[in-house]
Amino acid sequence: MLLIFGAMRDKAVDEVTGILFPLAAHVVFTEPANPRSIRTAQLADMAGHHAASYQVIPSAEEALEAVLAKARPEDVIFVTGSLYLLADLSPGA
Repeated sequence: MLLIFGAMRDKAVDEVTGILFPLAAHVVFTEPANPRSIRTAQLADMAGHHAASYQVIPSAEEALEAVLAKARPEDVIFVTGSLYLLADLSPGA
């Protein structure tokens, strides 16, 4: 599983990432286009220890491109952490 993760400052990031990240082979930290979002560097500092492997890509679109390029046919890609992030990456957004 590959995971793209971005979150808002007022969320329980450590709790959520402690559950999700150990299930992922690789995590990409990114930022939803929202002023309440946690900056990627801060997010990586807060939750990177839960991931087996991670990278920081501030642009959500570039994060998705990087994960798609890394994914193998059998991989599953999850976009999570914030509905704002999902909306940023949805077609027509």
